[in-house]
Amino acid sequence: MDDAARLALLWDRTAIHDVMLRFGRALDTHDWPLYRSCFQDEIEVDFEDLTGMKARQVTADLWTDFARAALSPLKVHHTYANHLITVTGDEAEGVLYHNSRHRRATDRGSDTNYQFGWYENRYRRAGDGWLISRLCHRIHWIDGNDRLLDHSADPEFGRLAALVFGG
Repeated sequence: MDDAARLALLWDRTAIHDVMLRFGRALDTHDWPLYRSCFQDEIEVDFEDLTGMKARQVTADLWTDFARAALSPLKVHHTYANHLITVTGDEAEGVLYHNSRHRRATDRGSDTNYQFGWYENRYRRAGDGWLISRLCHRIHWIDGNDRLLDHSADPEFGRLAALVFGG
């Protein structure tokens, strides 16, 4: 690989890393337009470890609406590390570890929920940048109160969850 190819690879890997930094920042600040800007228009979503539901193809707009419904009631803080990015032409795969912290006042147990795991994502080149085409959230373990993420009493959340995950 010559110097120009090495520089292009480094640039691509940095751009993909930046997409995930914007992704996390958007979740933490509830900046839903910024969150939406991280995705291709159609994405595969795989949250089977968390939901028990198989991966599905959905629009990024629907996924963003679902994330807004799930996370807006919470204070959240996401950190990412151990990025391993493989670029092949205009497509890439990446694995990165996450610590996802969730907090909400409750009178039913702890007010925190921590998820530890990694993402196994795919990306596609879009113009001069990169966007997420597959969002795959893997859980290694969870600490804290799972009820913080239970929005089953919210009809809008239920409607969006059914659209995203089917059923």
